[in-house]
Amino acid sequence: MIRNIFLSLGFVALVATGGGPTAQAQQVTLPRPSPHTVLTQTVGITEITVDYSRPQVKDREIWGQVVP
Repeated sequence: MIRNIFLSLGFVALVATGGGPTAQAQQVTLPRPSPHTVLTQTVGITEITVDYSRPQVKDREIWGQVVP
């Protein structure tokens, strides 16, 4: 009798909490091929903003191997 009460309460608790953990697919955000960056710095009363993006080299030859 007590066992049936505990099983019933356990079932009700399981149903009330949504049935336990479920597997969900996680979305992975990959970095852009050319990362974009904005830097802002205040110097005195002047605000300087640098807005740039740089291409990834990815084992390619750049500037005729001038840059190591």
